[in-house]
Amino acid sequence: TAFLDHYPLTSRPPLANLVTASLMELSGRRFSDYQVHSALLATLVFFPGWLFFRRWGGQRAGVWTLLLMLSPLIAQNTTFSWTKLPAAFFVLTGAHFLVEGLQNRGDRAARAAAFACLTLALLTHYSAGPWLLVWGLCYALWCLRSSRPLAALGELSVIATACVLLALTWFGWAAHTYGWRGTGEANTTAAYWKLQTPAERLGTLAGNTFNTLVPHPLRKLDTSGIAQSSKLGSLRDYWFTVYQLNLPLALGFGGLLVLLHRLLRPAPPGTARAAPPGLGPWPLSTIVLLGIATVTAPDRWGLCHIGLQPLVLLGLALIAAHLESAPRALVRVFSLLLCLDVAFGIVLHFWVQSLAWPAWLGGGPDDWTTASTLNSVAFTNHRYTLLHDYRTLAFDLSIGPALPAVLLACLLALVCAGLRQPKPPGLAALPRT
Repeated sequence: TAFLDHYPLTSRPPLANLVTASLMELSGRRFSDYQVHSALLATLVFFPGWLFFRRWGGQRAGVWTLLLMLSPLIAQNTTFSWTKLPAAFFVLTGAHFLVEGLQNRGDRAARAAAFACLTLALLTHYSAGPWLLVWGLCYALWCLRSSRPLAALGELSVIATACVLLALTWFGWAAHTYGWRGTGEANTTAAYWKLQTPAERLGTLAGNTFNTLVPHPLRKLDTSGIAQSSKLGSLRDYWFTVYQLNLPLALGFGGLLVLLHRLLRPAPPGTARAAPPGLGPWPLSTIVLLGIATVTAPDRWGLCHIGLQPLVLLGLALIAAHLESAPRALVRVFSLLLCLDVAFGIVLHFWVQSLAWPAWLGGGPDDWTTASTLNSVAFTNHRYTLLHDYRTLAFDLSIGPALPAVLLACLLALVCAGLRQPKPPGLAALPRT
């Protein structure tokens, strides 16, 4: 089996694809069914994100809902039909249980659930590996600092054994079928790693880190990767890379402004801002570095989209919580910048991708002629669409632009109505069992 005539079966883990395939067995085997199930699985990130939104003081679920709906990174990834957001769901769910388990020494079930979720994240996408590795180290250090280190290390051994057995449901079968080498070297990280010297690997890591952390407008870019004759397509591709590939701007211009205000503003007197266990500066910084290091090929655009989406979601939850108490002037500026994010990251993206296709971009009815005006990646994707007759949901149902616009308007109206409701009680006021 070679996906897209290139990637072997073992280049990606199977969990999200197995779940999607099981759902397609019930609903149908068309590409449109795949689109719907993949999008619904991606939206699961709402729930653990909401838990962190509440943990950081947020009370109005409508604020968190609105921020997710209007995030270009979330909108683009939800409709792209890949497995990174389902992996982020498991990472964030594991993070919630990890924080609970490390704050409450007697909550062994939470710590077990945390690493079960992180193992499931690894079985969904290999980019979850740095999160599992760093938080496993945090847990091991927590065990060593325990007042009963032997008992804590025994618990760690039981959890590690259970996670290894869970991981073997994929890695064991793959190694038995394709061999350990065919399993471990099939992914792109291992493929490029073998071709580089140690000095080249360090140079690649430094360059990719710089490109991921420094926003595109602040550095010179080689745009040959999105070269095309369509000016509108070039504009859409540039903004797509801004929101997908650069870590600060993945939060959106408005979100980045609010986050900087939250981090730089002094804490109110009598309050502490200690980070939850596992979410402090050194664990997250290490995860960022390892998440970038998993891509061993040079990338001039940035690598936020590979393994750092859970970090963006944590940032969005913190931003949403801070908006409830932010100064009114900041909220107004945020709203204006959010309009910019929506215009260039969502409206332009879907307009070019769907409504403007093919006449506006290609100037003619021939699909191949139209595709030739776009960049090489888009042309390749469209080529596979035609060769394999992938009929999208919009094509199957003949959906025009009016229906999605009306549905989104109704959904936004419901969210705005929810924002006007009284604040619910905070987590501290809820009964604990």
